[in-house]
Amino acid sequence: MRIAAVGVSATAITPSAATTSLPGEIKRIATISGDAVAADTIHITVRDETNAAYAVRSIALYLSDGTLFAVYGQANVFVEKSSQAMLLLALDVRFVDITATSITFGSTDFLNPPATTDRAGVAELATDAETSAGTDDRRAVTPKGLSFALSARLAGWGNDIWRASNDGAGSGLDADLLDGQQGSWYADISGRLGYVPANRAGDAFTGRCTFGGGVTGGNGVGTGTPFLGELEIKGNGVGAAMLAFHRPNAFAAYLGVDVDNQLKFGGSSMGAISYALWHAGNDGAGSGLDADLLDGRQAADFLSKAGDTASGRLVFSAAAAGNGGVAAPTGDRGEIEVRGNGVGAAMMTFHRPGGFGMHFGLDTDNRLKVGGFTFGNEAYQIWHSGSDGAGSGLDADLLDGHDGGYYADVLARLGYVPVQQGTGIGQLPNTIKIGWSGARVKMTVDATDIGNVLFDSHVADVWRSSNDGAGSGLDADLLDGRQASDFALLSDGSRFGSNGNGYWERRPNGVIEQWGKVTGPFTESAVGISFPVPFADPNSVVVTPVAVNASANNRFDITVQRVDISANGCTLMVQYTAASSSINQIDGIDWRAVGI
Repeated sequence: MRIAAVGVSATAITPSAATTSLPGEIKRIATISGDAVAADTIHITVRDETNAAYAVRSIALYLSDGTLFAVYGQANVFVEKSSQAMLLLALDVRFVDITATSITFGSTDFLNPPATTDRAGVAELATDAETSAGTDDRRAVTPKGLSFALSARLAGWGNDIWRASNDGAGSGLDADLLDGQQGSWYADISGRLGYVPANRAGDAFTGRCTFGGGVTGGNGVGTGTPFLGELEIKGNGVGAAMLAFHRPNAFAAYLGVDVDNQLKFGGSSMGAISYALWHAGNDGAGSGLDADLLDGRQAADFLSKAGDTASGRLVFSAAAAGNGGVAAPTGDRGEIEVRGNGVGAAMMTFHRPGGFGMHFGLDTDNRLKVGGFTFGNEAYQIWHSGSDGAGSGLDADLLDGHDGGYYADVLARLGYVPVQQGTGIGQLPNTIKIGWSGARVKMTVDATDIGNVLFDSHVADVWRSSNDGAGSGLDADLLDGRQASDFALLSDGSRFGSNGNGYWERRPNGVIEQWGKVTGPFTESAVGISFPVPFADPNSVVVTPVAVNASANNRFDITVQRVDISANGCTLMVQYTAASSSINQIDGIDWRAVGI
């Protein structure tokens, strides 16, 4: 970031985080210099040599892009400039969470920074009183001021000051503190330790004890090395080695290695009895362990292999089938196997108590059957895709919901009497399809469209030599191979017409032909022609004039020439071509013009 200018204002403001401009800004001074004088401090010098006069209660620092960087304001005027004076203002800004070295300035030619421990600069000298107080970290101490402060301090202490000449044995020094502590602090042994030390001969602990000597190291519980473990319970070599667990006024018991080297629990309020503890090393067959639960369940929750009744749903998910299908050729597939005794059937029983029951399985003839129980002494074969078809004996009652008589009535199924296709006299066995197009009956032979089928009601719609011509109503698609748009209609006012200027015809291709007459007589002169309708492109128009000689006089020696042309008309010039013995006039002019 670069601080480029300082704004001044005579308005007293109370800055906030929402301030984006300096209210009442008098001017913005760009002649500034600055630098970081400490890690958290910048020093700025502002100079205004103009003849402007103003008082300053608030100032603002602006970045090079015009953004307001910082603002300060107070009620009282802290500097006032007259028109004859130069303003030289020094500002120190200290930051809380911004590194001062990240801020840059323009020229530093006239920078007078304050002196810090990191930078040489301008410093105020401390007075003797300020030196003696020893609280100011901004003012500089002079040798004279330091001597004054030390003399005053030493004079106050007098002979109470111990030094190399009077300390040591016999000095009589009775310090008030030792390493900053009173003597009673060291006398409180328990306070120094942070706990009440226990007596090795025996003691009672009132708080929690943690044993963390790290004696075990990297070994586990199963190590054969003695003298490991953070806590050792050692007996006398004859009796048990045990811990006592005691809930005062409630219950007590011992836990430890008994005289038979078994881990046991018992005694005290449990009476003269001990109970072996089971673990991974002594359970299993012969252990005598009679658990109340197995995986959190009672024995009644498990089925007996000898035979039992399940009261809930069973799901077998052994995944024995693997990725194979039912057609697996081996006998070790399937999540559940119903196995017979090798002579009788292998079957399951489905039973609705108080309702119905039956057996389902592989019968003694190796066929899948259902029957028995409430079916009586009967077994019914189950048909599947491998056992139906010819010879299967399958006699269904319905086919797609209908009995056999429904399909035997062919005419009823078709809804009409069928017609035999082909094989007649002069007929081929091609496939003929007849259907409705939405307007007519159409016929297709194999994949060829034959067209519409003609019926009596449509005979009149077919034009032939007996019903074409005037009044037939025939609306042909083409006339002599051309579309209707290629012809001009006499009744079409947009294609043909006339007015007082002549006649015109607009052809389908956009060409306009116009013609007309003007009546004379005309002597040598200019004659104007107006077209009946205007042309779109005057440059495309060609005009052909013809002089009219109504009396067939052979002495008419006059030509007619075109002078100019526009979209709406043209000018013709009547010009003599013979001596004065000729008849110097014409009876009129016939003209024709063609263009777009």
